[in-house]
Amino acid sequence: MAFTVRIVTADQLANDLQQWRSVKPTLVSDGTAFVAISPTWRIWYAETRAGLQLETSPLPSAGAARAFLMRSGLLR
Repeated sequence: MAFTVRIVTADQLANDLQQWRSVKPTLVSDGTAFVAISPTWRIWYAETRAGLQLETSPLPSAGAARAFLMRSGLLR
């Protein structure tokens, strides 16, 4: 699995979140942290206060994506 982590500006984060939401992901959390599983089973994570953004390559299934979120501590 490959992933990217970056710090982005508030404007860039808002733009990316709008794009992510537009493809109707499986929304896991949408508060201080936005956590979703894309239709191609990528994990999209954004910590809105710090501007931290994480995106993974596609995982084998939605179950694998949820397992990664639990095991990584991104989802509690």
